Amino acid sequence: MDLTGRVLGARYRLLRQLGQGGMATIYEAEHVEIGKRVAVKVLTQARCEDTARRFLQEARAASQLRHEHIIDVTDYGRDEVAGEPLAYLVMEQLEGEDLAVTLEQDGPLRWTRVLAIGKQICRALIAAHDQNIVHCDIKPANCFRILRGDTADFIKVLDFGVASFACKRTGRVTPDPVPADSEDASGGRRKSGPRLGTPGYMAGELLSGGSYDHRVDIYALGVLMYRLLTNKMPYPAARLYAAGDGSGAVAGNAAGNATGNKAGNVAAANGAMSEAPAPFPMRRAIPTLEISPEFEAVVLKALAHEPGQRHASARALLAALEAAEAASLRASPLPRDPLSWGGTVEHEPLARSPEDSSSMSQTEVSRAAFAAHSSSSGLQRTAPDYSPSGSWQSLRRAQATAYREGMRGAPALPGLLIRAALALVVTTVLVRVAWTLLV
Repeated sequence: MDLTGRVLGARYRLLRQLGQGGMATIYEAEHVEIGKRVAVKVLTQARCEDTARRFLQEARAASQLRHEHIIDVTDYGRDEVAGEPLAYLVMEQLEGEDLAVTLEQDGPLRWTRVLAIGKQICRALIAAHDQNIVHCDIKPANCFRILRGDTADFIKVLDFGVASFACKRTGRVTPDPVPADSEDASGGRRKSGPRLGTPGYMAGELLSGGSYDHRVDIYALGVLMYRLLTNKMPYPAARLYAAGDGSGAVAGNAAGNATGNKAGNVAAANGAMSEAPAPFPMRRAIPTLEISPEFEAVVLKALAHEPGQRHASARALLAALEAAEAASLRASPLPRDPLSWGGTVEHEPLARSPEDSSSMSQTEVSRAAFAAHSSSSGLQRTAPDYSPSGSWQSLRRAQATAYREGMRGAPALPGLLIRAALALVVTTVLVRVAWTLLV
């Protein structure tokens, strides 16, 4: 049902549709009194108690957060249209695109750009986790990219529709059980209800139905950064369903039954995650990928199956990202790069080791920053060139090798000057002799 033209709550006139999902539709709207443009998310299935409860939970979670990297929710209300109840959520209107669109148009993205995006999402998660709110659905479609000032990749985290409130004392989220009459056929213990989220971005403990904490957002952000870097997912789809149905815990259950000890029970609970494969290597996904080794290690740690092996918090992940960024700048050849900065060559070897070639120079950082900041009319496409011939590092290595080979066989400068002077004298004498003979 299209509600364009309707006025909700006697305050918000819906102007046009901006997007539509399974349960809600987002409209561009304006306040009828002050004319302010806003975005209104309308839930048309308000009769469904569970759906209405999640919608209200989204409003509560988002309204508690005031952060520059989280969308600002300003109002919530209920109304009725043509006898049908509905609920609506009023948010700030954003001009831009989500990272799913950016990935489709520009991807894979350069690693320095992904690192900058990851730091902003980390700051949003810090603000949410400080309020005991676990987002549970970090993915490209829920991270919106806008132009703010000179920043073309300013990120806003959206959609707290499946967010959970963690216990203030334990920091964990305990799932709601299903109704008492929903025991399985074998009469076994009832499991929690189905989890809402996006397969591929959901950590194993979130899929398995047990309790979880803020580290599910750490895992999801790791998947997001991996996806932006490679345009591929780090794990095969079969792993997701194995983790979700608990089939990987069979060996752990057997061990627990045989020994009756606590270690066996722990193995049963974590069997699916402990036996899962490692993430697909980034350099196999993109053979010519240039990425800082420090940043690659940060992403892979966030993707760990065991929550205890991931970064302990969003603050710890942000610190790791900043450390990886600082390490790449320390490895930069900027002070001795006359090819791009007009400086003089210091007496150091020009060739770089293969390890150094994977680190990004300050020159490349500056070029990426200029490309991102030079647009004043809107979001700019900055699709990278991953071909070997288009690699900046490959070009610089080739130039360094040619310079070194040329200097190796070149004579000394004083010898060149002496030879040139002798040639000039001989030429002058020969010209004078020839002129005398002709006259």
